[in-house]
Amino acid sequence: MDANALIRLWNITQLHPGTSGAEVAIRVLLSLYNGPRFKLDMTELRRLDADNLKDAIAVIHADARRPVREIHQWLNTLTGRVDFGHRFENLAYEYKIRGRCKRDGLRAVEPESIFIETKSD
Repeated sequence: MDANALIRLWNITQLHPGTSGAEVAIRVLLSLYNGPRFKLDMTELRRLDADNLKDAIAVIHADARRPVREIHQWLNTLTGRVDFGHRFENLAYEYKIRGRCKRDGLRAVEPESIFIETKSD
């Protein structure tokens, strides 16, 4: 997995909520988290700028090559947390993405927003 590309894609969802870039980043991450529930229309990638598109493609590419862990588990590992599955569910709910769970099925996460520092090469 390209950890920095994954972190940058995640950070878009945290730093720019409500923007088209954040929504597409969320859709990419959710489709890798649970593809049967969260379908990604590939034309959505057109809404990303060149750098963010490169990161999205890098993350998709890494996940497609025999992943050793699920996308939310990568983020858990990179941050030492255990709640990224719940964070994905909450983002799907907030953005009203088809396949989301009902509000009463969500679990609260603290803090609500997490910015992750990229790893130095």
